[in-house]
Amino acid sequence: MPVTTVRWVFLMPLLLLWGSEALAADVYGRVWVAAGKNNTPLAHASVFVACNDSEQSGTTDGSGNYRIPASGNGNCWIRVTAGSGKNSNRIRVLVSSSGTRADLELTESGDRWSVTLR
Repeated sequence: MPVTTVRWVFLMPLLLLWGSEALAADVYGRVWVAAGKNNTPLAHASVFVACNDSEQSGTTDGSGNYRIPASGNGNCWIRVTAGSGKNSNRIRVLVSSSGTRADLELTESGDRWSVTLR
């Protein structure tokens, strides 16, 4: 077998693995709390993005902004934990290789948050 063929046999799986990771992009946006007519950004909330059986997480900054690297493309799920550990429902977003903006609005619903896309 020529040396060039041997190199490709060993390099191709690495290139395919690297290429699939390169297609994944960030999910980013802002988390808001719906409080009547005055919506306010939610600082220091935990945001979780689950794609392809893998979950990534991040925290909103002081202005409620977040950016999380998604572990894949296609249908992914987002949920939020904020306040005294209140969890939200999960919502589905379609993540593309160029990145996906998902602004989230939280509404208190008993001991949980209800999250919707804004």
